[in-house]
Amino acid sequence: ATGSRAGFRVRENAMGFSYVVVGRTDGVRGTLLISGDRVLRATLRVHLTTMKANGKAQPQFATSLGTQRDPVATFTLTRPVTLGAAFARGSAVTVTATGQLAMHQISRPVTFTLSGRRDGAALEAAGSIPVAFSRWRIREPQGFGFLGSLADNGVAEFLINLQHTGATGAAG
Repeated sequence: ATGSRAGFRVRENAMGFSYVVVGRTDGVRGTLLISGDRVLRATLRVHLTTMKANGKAQPQFATSLGTQRDPVATFTLTRPVTLGAAFARGSAVTVTATGQLAMHQISRPVTFTLSGRRDGAALEAAGSIPVAFSRWRIREPQGFGFLGSLADNGVAEFLINLQHTGATGAAG
């Protein structure tokens, strides 16, 4: 639904200064199947070609991730997640989720903390997945030289707004 977004954070060092580079996109789509207090299935797709850092497209990001060959990152839940009775009452819950993160033509298992809240037919979920770039064969962009460097890991983040579309499911 409207307002969903995904992105990344990675530390960069340049000329003796350290800061965090943040990229964002609203090119997020997905489906979620909930039955009772359990998430049975979930698939989220992030269109990496729409990612922007500091409000503009970054060619080195596209090159590092190979978005020309593989423009979409996908997360697929591999184990059901129990949300508990508090979720049904509209309280925020925090759970551990396990799934597969596929990007750069490589799929790897990931486990991360997921926070969610329900407000009537709307569901909001947020989380972050640590990403060691070498596990997905993501290389540092060229051109940093001896004056700068990018960390060898980062965080993939998401905020998903879902709307109930049927008797037992929600889609975003």
